[in-house]
Amino acid sequence: MRSANIEPLPESAAPIFDVISQSIKALDEGWTLLDELHAEGKPIDIVALNITIHAAAHLGDLQRAVGIYKVFLDFKVKPNAENFNLLLRGCQITKHRELGDRFLTDMREAGIKPNTTTYERLIILCTTQPTSEDAFFYLEEMKSSRFKPPYSVYESIVRKCVMTGDSRYKLALDEMTEQGNMLLLRLKSYIDSGGKHESEKKPTVRDERRMLENSWNGEATA
Repeated sequence: MRSANIEPLPESAAPIFDVISQSIKALDEGWTLLDELHAEGKPIDIVALNITIHAAAHLGDLQRAVGIYKVFLDFKVKPNAENFNLLLRGCQITKHRELGDRFLTDMREAGIKPNTTTYERLIILCTTQPTSEDAFFYLEEMKSSRFKPPYSVYESIVRKCVMTGDSRYKLALDEMTEQGNMLLLRLKSYIDSGGKHESEKKPTVRDERRMLENSWNGEATA
């Protein structure tokens, strides 16, 4: 598609994700094909590399995701915002905050500016940690960068505050509604129960595919 000057669409890559995200074996088989193409001297598209990172993140294998990221230089591919956002997705799933901070540093050192999705995933990653302080920090940084926080950001902060008994969930709720977001029933139920109901569920392959397509379209997703 690239050689024909055709820009790959989400629909072009999503079916590949559906296959290689089924298991580590499927992912490794897909990676072997890329490695063989590279050995033959053929250029490797960044879309293909990002698809494998996304599959590794979905499978919860952050080690494989990082390994793929490290070969970008060998494959003569320059990372982009989507690449780092997918890596942050892996950190979010595995709750690996330290590595998330490292990816953010790498992103900035590469001259790539964080976007809405970057901040969203950083904030949600912060809510997987013992305290909520950094989540509020990145929320303020996100707003100062003139990005509108999506509902998922406020929901994650509210859930974390309710869970830890932090009364600032009320401030987050007020700000959320001021932004034009409606309080969904599942979140209201969670608040009313004191954090005992509506625990988060692991996303399905279908959910992850939707996230991938939205990422291509420039939309923010959790």
